[in-house]
Amino acid sequence: MKYVFGTIVFYRYKDDMAKRLLEKRNITPEHAVKILRKNGVEVNEDQSKIILDFLYILAKLTINQYFRKD
Repeated sequence: MKYVFGTIVFYRYKDDMAKRLLEKRNITPEHAVKILRKNGVEVNEDQSKIILDFLYILAKLTINQYFRKD
């Protein structure tokens, strides 16, 4: 599937690595909608899932890069 999020083109990968990356979630899409709405951003549940997917992947990449041994 291909989603356009602002100017970011985000592909949802269905391989094992992506599934493991997205397994552990602390914020539900419903909670994300409430948080975003509270801050003036109107999104539906499907859009919040896309946003959460992107943020979790970005966080995982950031952590991996920070702790990477060069």
